[in-house]
Amino acid sequence: MSKGVVVARICGGMGNQLFIYAMAKSIALELNYDLQLDITSGYNVDKFNREYCLHKFNINSTIADKYSSFSDFFGRFRRRVDMFLSNYLGFGKFYHLIEKNTKYLPIVLGSNPPKNIYIQGLWQSEKYFKSIREIIRSEFVIKSSHCNEAIEFSKQIQSTNSVAIHLRSYLEVPKGVGVVQVGIDYYLKASRLIASKVSNPHFYIFSDNLQWAINNLQIDFPYTIVDLSNINSDDKAIEEFWLMSSCKHQIIANSTFSWWAAWLNSYKNKIVITPNLEWNNKDIILSDWLKIDYQN
Repeated sequence: MSKGVVVARICGGMGNQLFIYAMAKSIALELNYDLQLDITSGYNVDKFNREYCLHKFNINSTIADKYSSFSDFFGRFRRRVDMFLSNYLGFGKFYHLIEKNTKYLPIVLGSNPPKNIYIQGLWQSEKYFKSIREIIRSEFVIKSSHCNEAIEFSKQIQSTNSVAIHLRSYLEVPKGVGVVQVGIDYYLKASRLIASKVSNPHFYIFSDNLQWAINNLQIDFPYTIVDLSNINSDDKAIEEFWLMSSCKHQIIANSTFSWWAAWLNSYKNKIVITPNLEWNNKDIILSDWLKIDYQN
């Protein structure tokens, strides 16, 4: 029987949502608490119009009500008050566990943990959920059936020494907000490194802006542009995620979307290549992933 509840504030795109859920799931299982998701307050003001999408995965949690999500009329004000009362005076409704660091730090809740915990942050490190990695793998399975176009790409991917290349353009992000677009030099170096380690590789190119990718990336090896532009935009992201994770190897962008595709790749001898740059969390890259320096 559960003794308490963990409420996780979900925000951002698919990759960030997966990180938040995985971290919160680890806390909930450790404490034998129920896991609830606040799927509203994180999207009240989202300048990129992102939406909650974890319902597309085989997750085991419930949706928090408006009061626990701080999404009712006075929700933002209540959250501030509750945070002050709980974390400074010790008698708020929730203990507010807020990420304040750019690297992994162990979470210690003591021998008498609070019964209601509200989690806020991005938690972009496997170290927060490594102890339950097989549970996370079982829950991060896509529930819906796949479209015919994706199935055809999947057949090609399974029949080759497939390598996913993810180009994240960040064209929608205003300049000066700290997001760096990875240069083409990185992808050229990464593809050559893969070709030196993998026999007859076939590269599958994924991008949020395919025309930009086609215009800018010309690699020296067989490749296929994964174009699912004819299907619904919501389905397109989940289908590309499935196909990307189905490849045997990955060349990821500075993107949590392709990070998770690489992490969920179950191929025993997979090679994952990542750009050598500063991520939001210094502990996001796994020790056996290969970092490549590049020039923009």
